[in-house]
Amino acid sequence: MNLFNPAPRSLWILPVLAIGLFTSSVMANEGVTSGEVESSAQAQAQAQPQTTSQIPALDTLSPNYDAKARAEFSHNDVAAFVYQWFAGFDHQREARFFLERIAEPVALHYPDAPLRSVDDFLGWYQGVIDNIAWNAHELSELSIQGNQQQGWQVSYLVRWQARDYSGQNLEMDVAQQLVIVREGEALKIAQLRAKLHG
Repeated sequence: MNLFNPAPRSLWILPVLAIGLFTSSVMANEGVTSGEVESSAQAQAQAQPQTTSQIPALDTLSPNYDAKARAEFSHNDVAAFVYQWFAGFDHQREARFFLERIAEPVALHYPDAPLRSVDDFLGWYQGVIDNIAWNAHELSELSIQGNQQQGWQVSYLVRWQARDYSGQNLEMDVAQQLVIVREGEALKIAQLRAKLHG
């Protein structure tokens, strides 16, 4: 069949008629009338909850809720940001994922490297990509102080476990402190300080 010159109507309507005749034959053999089918369909429709007309629109916000509370980032937003940062390392995300979450000038100080520029971060992260086959971060003792006007001071312990490409297992406990700021509609790390713990 040519898509630009479809088969005559008589050729494609035959299967439709055959399906209709088969359905009618089955209904007749089972003693079901078309009126019973309609009644059954109406009963099912009435039994279905009328959710779309009984609940408010799914994307509607309350006009009465505190506008400042809706617009400002909360401590929960900051905590979610921190967990997403580490989830990015757990999944070895692309470098852009992290750069979009780092304020400039870059001020990240890991135990093995101070990072003071985008190029520093890219070089350090390439080392992670080249050497780490798997890793996971487990956070504890998360503390968040501050607000979006002055920024947030965040501290926590992170247990890092990893396996390198030679098969060696690595483990480290690190205490970290962050300064997180709001830039437009995004949260960013303005400063990170990490030191070995324990």
